[in-house]
Amino acid sequence: MKVVFISGPTATGKTALALKLSKICEAEIINSDSIQFYKSVNIGSSKPKKEDFEKVEHHLFNILNEGQEFTAGEFKKLCLNTLSKIKTQYAFIVGGSGFYTNALISEMYSFPKTPKELKDKLECDLNNKGLEFIYKEVKLKDPKYAKTISQNDKYRIMRAASVMRLQDRTVTEIKNSHTKKQFPHPFIFLRIDMEKSEIKKNVILRTKQMIDSGLIDEVKRLLDKGLKDWSPMKSVGYKETVQFIEGIISKKELEEEIIKSTMQLVKKQNTWFNRYKKENYKIIKVKHNDDIYDIMDEIKLAFE
Repeated sequence: MKVVFISGPTATGKTALALKLSKICEAEIINSDSIQFYKSVNIGSSKPKKEDFEKVEHHLFNILNEGQEFTAGEFKKLCLNTLSKIKTQYAFIVGGSGFYTNALISEMYSFPKTPKELKDKLECDLNNKGLEFIYKEVKLKDPKYAKTISQNDKYRIMRAASVMRLQDRTVTEIKNSHTKKQFPHPFIFLRIDMEKSEIKKNVILRTKQMIDSGLIDEVKRLLDKGLKDWSPMKSVGYKETVQFIEGIISKKELEEEIIKSTMQLVKKQNTWFNRYKKENYKIIKVKHNDDIYDIMDEIKLAFE
């Protein structure tokens, strides 16, 4: 079985392309979008339609209940398990979350779960003393690891600090104690190449459609259940809608802010995927309107 990562920023047509390809070859689709794992966040996450789920076998969509959280390590474990059971010729892993893609093809390490008390203390230090303070703590305890991350990389800094506060080992020591394992399937990247101006047109249209389809009511229901701090509610589209419901921004500003945040996300996603270079990986770049059979021929050639 061969794996194709259909990658690229949001609003470039990854889901549509995966469906078209799946119809002309023996394939199944696996989600790697960070929001589409969750139930109850449907309108703002642009999940495939019900009829799409019926046409092609889909995996790792709607697998998490309200209030649940999900780590990259958990995703990797679930995804590899799913791949081991797929018998089709191809598996298309689809999503704009480069962090999850990277988790699959790079080595992951088993870090202990952070207890709530420690998590609260870290958040307190972050709010009162700033990220620079916590980064200095990481740098002091594990200078080798600190050199490999940006001093602005909040996720890795907080994770490293929690690991080292919880146990008497550095991140470097944990990494050195693991045996590295390669991704167990041949894979390529299929990157959808689209001009920024065209992406923005898609973003504007999709934002209007989400609001018209009931995004505000969806967010209200989740807020009524006390889920304001749930991680999907902090994602693009949802966090701005929360601000609108709380009266912080107007209806007109809601649309503008979602578009603005989405375009910022596009930039971040491009940065993630630009890390993958042709000298290290097999990468195919296609246009969203390229002939689907030509794209399939390129995929076949890439695996030869």
